[in-house]
Amino acid sequence: MGPKKQAKGGKKPEEEDNSTKELLTYYKKSCKEFELPIYKPLEVKVNSLLQEGSHLNEILIIEQFGLAGIKTITKALKATKYI
Repeated sequence: MGPKKQAKGGKKPEEEDNSTKELLTYYKKSCKEFELPIYKPLEVKVNSLLQEGSHLNEILIIEQFGLAGIKTITKALKATKYI
């Protein structure tokens, strides 16, 4: 069997990229699991990017985050395949 034919117009339909929204969702779940407060600057940044229709391309943490904090964000990044 040959490859599947593309839809008329020659372009594949694009899927909506929800990775930034999913990152925040997984991060909040992870914080709840580890009983940690949500890092507000990250939440504010992600929400503003979502309103703009943009995506997160870097994370800058300027406060002491702690090992559990690193675990929460890393777990969320892995779940959304950012890393």
